[in-house]
Amino acid sequence: MTAAFEAELARLRQSMLYTGREVGTLSAGISGGLRRAFEGLAFDGMKLGDALKSVGQSIAQSAFSVAMKPIEQAFAGAIAQGVNGMVSGMMPFANGGAFVQGRVTPFARGGVVTHATAFPMRGGTGLMGEAGPEAIMPLSRGADGRLGVSMDGGGARTTNVTINISTPMSRGSNAAKARSPPRWAAFWRAATETGETMAFHEIRFPASLSFGSVGGPERRTEIVAMVNGHEERRTPWAHSRRRYDAGLGLRSLDDVATLIAFFEARAGQLHGFRWKDWADFKSGQPNGVPHFQDQHLGYGDGRRVSFQLSKTYASGPGRYARPISKPVEGTVLVGIGADQMREAVDFTVDHDKGVITFAAPPGEGRR
Repeated sequence: MTAAFEAELARLRQSMLYTGREVGTLSAGISGGLRRAFEGLAFDGMKLGDALKSVGQSIAQSAFSVAMKPIEQAFAGAIAQGVNGMVSGMMPFANGGAFVQGRVTPFARGGVVTHATAFPMRGGTGLMGEAGPEAIMPLSRGADGRLGVSMDGGGARTTNVTINISTPMSRGSNAAKARSPPRWAAFWRAATETGETMAFHEIRFPASLSFGSVGGPERRTEIVAMVNGHEERRTPWAHSRRRYDAGLGLRSLDDVATLIAFFEARAGQLHGFRWKDWADFKSGQPNGVPHFQDQHLGYGDGRRVSFQLSKTYASGPGRYARPISKPVEGTVLVGIGADQMREAVDFTVDHDKGVITFAAPPGEGRR
């Protein structure tokens, strides 16, 4: 009953569509006849009787055209069906072909052909088979939106894990060059041709520009959530890194020009340079006066003469010793016990590495 009702609705829609098209055609024909009649009266001096006669002829022609269109369509359909039936009889297909009289004729009933199988044909018998194994593979759409054949593995889910390994490469290493991607190969070639590689320039960023900058130390912490709900934390960095924004220190176009010149002279990020951290450039408090007893570097053993400069940050049970590798010349204060030592007499400073070397090793247990 539902199928019949839907078919009747489809026929009704088709009839309404046809009626709308024909009414439009009739309306266009009548309006065209009226327009031509009034144009004849206004511009060509046509008589009123001739104008009305022209309107009547236009209405009659439009009505006749609308009335004849269904007959023309029915006659054309009959001719097409006759020709189709004649051709089908002369050249038969399996089971009458995939289409008969303009309509698709389904005859596949599913199943897998595993051996030679005979099937009826009009006027004979057909034989079908497969050269190899045949299977029906259902298509499904995955979570990524791709359509294809899916395979279930007992509910298991495959997880791809990518591990990136960074290998230090020294200049001139043939193995490093062989493993380098094209962009690194270009870098090696340019470095070899120009002789310019990463280096540290012993020059400090203009203090007038760094004053007022924002920034400070940064740490990297990796947090791994365990299956039991706990977390495991670790850091791949032994020391903190510092990042600063000097944009707030620019106050004039001359400052901008100075910044651009400094940037170009360092080749952008290619070369390192010194930086004054206005919030952390003393061995003690920022507002205090530096003293040789501000930081503890170690104890003497009667043999050791070299010590690394460092600054210790302590808060509660936590402590961090930051190596000081680029001290400013003439600012290092050193003492043993309560006695202050004299630079260039009692000790020397390597300002490139931050290492002090005593002329004589401090005594056993001396601080």
